[in-house]
Amino acid sequence: MKIFSIRRNKFRPLCEIQIPMNTGNLLLTALFCLWVGSDLLSQNVIQPPQPLCLRGDTLNWTLPVNTCGTFNAYEIYRATSEAGPYSLIATISDELQTEYIDPNPLSELRFYYMLSDYNCPSGWTAIPSDTISNTFPDDIVMQFATVQNGDVLVQWASGNDSQTYAYLVYREINGNVDLIDTVFNALQYLDTGADPQSGSELYYVLALDACGNTSAFVSPHHTLFLEVEQDYCSRAMSLSWNAYENWPEGVEVYRIWVSRDGAAYEAVADLPEGSLAYTYEDLINGSDYCFYVEALAKNAIFSSASNVVCLSANTAPVPARLALLNAGVSADGQIEIAWQWDDSLTYSSANLGWLNGDVIELLPLDTTPPLQFQNTYIHQQSKYKNGPQEYTLHVSNECGEEFFGGKATTVYLQATALSDGVQLEWTPFELTQATVTAYRLYTLEDGQLQLLQQFNSANLNFKDNLPSNFNLRCYQVEALFQRLLPDGSMYEGSSFSNIACAQPQVRIYMPNAFAPEGTNNRYLPGLPATGSLAEYTLQIWDRSGALLFETHDSSEGWDGSYRSRPMPMGTYVYYLRLITLEGEVVEKKGALVLVR
Repeated sequence: MKIFSIRRNKFRPLCEIQIPMNTGNLLLTALFCLWVGSDLLSQNVIQPPQPLCLRGDTLNWTLPVNTCGTFNAYEIYRATSEAGPYSLIATISDELQTEYIDPNPLSELRFYYMLSDYNCPSGWTAIPSDTISNTFPDDIVMQFATVQNGDVLVQWASGNDSQTYAYLVYREINGNVDLIDTVFNALQYLDTGADPQSGSELYYVLALDACGNTSAFVSPHHTLFLEVEQDYCSRAMSLSWNAYENWPEGVEVYRIWVSRDGAAYEAVADLPEGSLAYTYEDLINGSDYCFYVEALAKNAIFSSASNVVCLSANTAPVPARLALLNAGVSADGQIEIAWQWDDSLTYSSANLGWLNGDVIELLPLDTTPPLQFQNTYIHQQSKYKNGPQEYTLHVSNECGEEFFGGKATTVYLQATALSDGVQLEWTPFELTQATVTAYRLYTLEDGQLQLLQQFNSANLNFKDNLPSNFNLRCYQVEALFQRLLPDGSMYEGSSFSNIACAQPQVRIYMPNAFAPEGTNNRYLPGLPATGSLAEYTLQIWDRSGALLFETHDSSEGWDGSYRSRPMPMGTYVYYLRLITLEGEVVEKKGALVLVR
């Protein structure tokens, strides 16, 4: 089938020609227009018939209106190029005839125009019609197909074919490309029957002439179809979409837009052409998210938006109140660790990490529901005398993610006896998100703590001046602190150190002789005040190696006898071993002389 297009000469219409059509039949109803020559204005012009289109080999035209004289004929001219030369191929003598068949068995390219021949007075000029050819209407260049409020807006360029009568909009439906509407006098179409939320919609737009000829099905446009999946454990949403195709120079970027909880959309990423996936991270559990993707054409002002996908974030909850609160020495000398956590959550595991030398030992915590918000753990295995103790808090959720609740380091106090008092030094208290406000130093008297002095947080030592003959003296330090909690509130607490004791260095006098019948009638070492020893042993041996006397009572001495029989005057050997309350071990041995 031969089809056509029209090329204007130097004349332009004063009105548009509108030709309605029905299926299978071509009804040509023309509104006659005056055609005005650019150099003759509107007088003394013989109007030509105006070619409408070619349907097959049949040329169709509209009839002119001329009143200057009687009708003679219509003349039809033809050429094989638009520039000519043109030859007269037919003279139509019927004034009401509106078509002519020009057989074209070889389907060659042909161009036509027409003239009117009337018996008009001298000075009247016959002007030619527009030039028409038997080519297809120009192919339509689509500009975009974009999702708009759940519908699809399609837009295209008008092209240069002046005889385009209407535009045919096609959409792929169930695998078939079906005509969905005909558009007159517009270059956009809003498809309210589309379903871009279920998949990508494909569109063609064709030019239609008055004879029913169309341009070709070329360069369709697909809407962007966005799909979103969320990952419970990774707290992310994975976006994927199809490529936008058939822009002349391709896609400049794919822009990702997101709205959270009804707020305005924000662009969160620009991805290069070829990128068809994006991961949106750091979801907030329970928040509502809406996404769409926008493709921006390269070197053009056009863009295409995808469907909108909205999801409520359902992700593994993040502990919001997890915090290590304290670690210190309890009243019975053990380490007590305190913490808080989200008691409404489910934990797959929870542990306190204890730094034991260079090895971290895990102390399992009970995660069996129901949980308590605030909790304590007594560490009975702690070797506190080794120095400050360090603990960390770790929990894991059902996805295996581990969360850190903080680190605490206890205060370790040391007391050293001097000749004129006790030197005290302690390590700083450390706790995640905490600030020490003061240290309090106590003495332990009759089992009760008595405040000795308070220091600022930078002070970690003190000398307690005492007389040289002071008895055993014990101390304990309390660290006062404030800890910032995850919810922004402040927790105030205190942590106690170990108890450290000191006494003057043990001074022992061992007599080198004694006389059972004299003033010093018992052999007894000179010791510190009784009650300051943890263990005591005194032994007396003769020179042959026989044990003559042994006691564990520091107040009991040797009277110079063995089994109630006085031992002869002579030299004997003593052995003394004692342990102070601070753990100091003292051993002495030597000779003594028994005098009679």
